[in-house]
Amino acid sequence: MGTEDIVSDGEVRDVDEEEARRIAGMWMEEAEGMKDTLESEVVKSARMYLVMRNLIDKYGATSIATHIRSLVVDPRPEDMVWPSLGNSELQKQGTVGCCQAHVNVVLTHMLAQYAFGRPSMMGDFTIEPFNGVGIVMHCGAPWNPWGDDRRVPYIIRDHAERRVEGHSVPGCGACSEVIYPTGEPVTIWRVNVLDRTIYMHTGTTVDGYSLYREFDRLMCRTKLVAKIDAEKVQRHIYQDKRGVHRSATLGDFRRQIRDLGTLMGFEVVEEDI
Repeated sequence: MGTEDIVSDGEVRDVDEEEARRIAGMWMEEAEGMKDTLESEVVKSARMYLVMRNLIDKYGATSIATHIRSLVVDPRPEDMVWPSLGNSELQKQGTVGCCQAHVNVVLTHMLAQYAFGRPSMMGDFTIEPFNGVGIVMHCGAPWNPWGDDRRVPYIIRDHAERRVEGHSVPGCGACSEVIYPTGEPVTIWRVNVLDRTIYMHTGTTVDGYSLYREFDRLMCRTKLVAKIDAEKVQRHIYQDKRGVHRSATLGDFRRQIRDLGTLMGFEVVEEDI
């Protein structure tokens, strides 16, 4: 097995700077505000988005999975940039954009987008049994989680993975803290290709800001918190051999996922039953 470079330095270097500034301005205008980051960091994110968008158009792709942290060779800490805002913009357009090149999660996102019409949030998943909740957390999420013209509020923040000290300095990055609505049904799930399973459970979104102090500074910038049957889910979760990441899709898609499992020949593991 090997890899093939398909992006030239010129494709990165020659991104339209004015277009990047326009897109960054649109993101900032649509946001509820900015916190601990700089406009220049948002522009860098917009440049990365344009590179991804150009690749999608060039290859006629319907999805893109990346693990990129820079647009230059041998980056310094202040050169770091993340694809979070760009992925959210792609999701607005009905295209799957997913970071960390996580194949299982990308495929789950694709099923949610193209079978259910819903963009999904990728995140590290943890269970908090004292409040009976599951938490999906990452530095970013879709701004249109219903897959239509409705939007959720978001704040543009610095990135939790930054390698520079302090806030609002070059290299602090830009991402979105998405404020999910409460009382929404949500499906937390993932397709596992190697063992032909689908793990899933459902819940209802709750307000994490009322459950935890300094919630906006804990772990990743966006946290989707859902009331779940935590004890039952916890019995399954530590048998998970495919990593901590899950997809969170607004809506209860239990029946549809069962049907998908039947069509694909995958075992559906309902973790809350």
